[in-house]
Amino acid sequence: MDIKDAIAGQLIVSCQALPDEPLFGSAHMAAMSRAAAEGGAAAIRANTPADISAIRQAVALPIIGLYKIDFPDSDIYITPDLASAQAVAEAGADIIAIDATARPRPGGVTLASLINYIHDLGKLVLADISTLAEALEAERLGADFIATTMAGYTPDTAGLGEGPAFDLLAAVVAGVKKPVIAEGRIKTPAQARQALALGAHAVVVGGAITRPQHITRAFARAVQTAQSTGVAVGLDIGGTFIKAGLVNRQGQVLYAEQVPCPATSGPPAIIEAAVTIIGRLLKQISRDQISGVGVGSAGQIDYQSGRVVSATDNIPGWGGTPLGAELSKRLGLPVLVDNDANVAALGEAIFGAARGAAVSVTLTLGTGVGGGIVINGNILRGAHHIAGNLGHLKLSLDGPACTCGQQGCLESYVSSRAILERAANLMDRPVNSIADIAAAAQAGNQPAKEVLHQTGYYLGAGISNIINLVDPDITVLAGGIAQSGQLLLQGVAEAVGQFTLPPANKESRIELSSQSQYAGIIGSSCLVWEAVSS
Repeated sequence: MDIKDAIAGQLIVSCQALPDEPLFGSAHMAAMSRAAAEGGAAAIRANTPADISAIRQAVALPIIGLYKIDFPDSDIYITPDLASAQAVAEAGADIIAIDATARPRPGGVTLASLINYIHDLGKLVLADISTLAEALEAERLGADFIATTMAGYTPDTAGLGEGPAFDLLAAVVAGVKKPVIAEGRIKTPAQARQALALGAHAVVVGGAITRPQHITRAFARAVQTAQSTGVAVGLDIGGTFIKAGLVNRQGQVLYAEQVPCPATSGPPAIIEAAVTIIGRLLKQISRDQISGVGVGSAGQIDYQSGRVVSATDNIPGWGGTPLGAELSKRLGLPVLVDNDANVAALGEAIFGAARGAAVSVTLTLGTGVGGGIVINGNILRGAHHIAGNLGHLKLSLDGPACTCGQQGCLESYVSSRAILERAANLMDRPVNSIADIAAAAQAGNQPAKEVLHQTGYYLGAGISNIINLVDPDITVLAGGIAQSGQLLLQGVAEAVGQFTLPPANKESRIELSSQSQYAGIIGSSCLVWEAVSS
């Protein structure tokens, strides 16, 4: 079996230690490689000829070798020149890893000449890259494997955050024909599986397996944080408002503020507004009491990287924003990001109306309609970050236009915009807000009552689809629209009773959020408490 086949779909363990680390030394790395082999590793990645030679004697696995050397005239240090490549080859490596980023190489050595030289030595080349353009160039020059190792470690890719560069991985897999190896900041088995699902030929994991001091530090921090009271910042970014609050571990909001969201002014303006409001919160408390920042944002969110994958026109241009990385860089704090409806659902499941439910669904009703599904305490995110996108369930194939570009979505019937349009058609006087409609209905205005009843009926039809699919213990309604009164809830109950399969049509509970305007803030803080407790 050749090396390509031997590592296909497998784990490669990087056995490396720096001179100032406790396990530095070839004997330690050889022992680490044996442990990795016994654990199921299919290959070893190792640094320095001495370590490679010792590992070669310790295990029969393929070795990806490299030699880190600092040169004064270049930032490239992974097997940077011909001599380092020859030393790695002579030590017994099967594949030689090189820095293939688009930066000047020491001594004027070209990437093409280095790749050709390694091939002349009878070895395969693994090109460590940081961008798609670098991957394409390395493939053109003859590299045998491409690895995403350098993403986040070059000036052009700084600020990617703490998670794996899955966006780059997907782009490289789609763009090159050579096998692509995922490497860099992969810390959990779930992330390794995700890398393979994105098309990686193999996955390299290093410090999460082979650096005990890093592993110990993660456990120690989690234990220390769990023992302290701690405060999380919860940030809720919606199409209309940005809300932020300080939340303790009991889910109590200690202090909160909100500002209008500059949704039409572009991502930089939104991030600036978020940084400003969080800055005001941080003045209320000692910074060392902050355990982290949790963010609930409109749009489809890659939870691992904190990036907004896509968004509707409720926030134009929001898709593609590296939200977590930008906020972390500006605030100097760890930041976790998820979809705003997901975090609202998590908050309800942990602290709110759905507490104790095995399966719960939360619908957030406002500028748009979001949804979140929590099963046994875990948010259902899906393979492509769109699970829980309940506002885009179809009620009709040719209904009103939706912000997602489709027609007949639940959101197109029950969003604030849709309700105000319905009121303009049915009511005999102008209204400017949902609160105006609710007030008119309470005063006995018949058209206003009809607006709320119709809205509730459409909402109930959507909820019946959700119940028939997920069969939750409880469906929670959150957001300002949910507080519109009993006429709305009567319409919901009528449709659910009509369209939901028995016995759920009578037994599945539908309740209002117990967290009112703080649902997004409390839910966002739960991302922090989950992280420090896991």
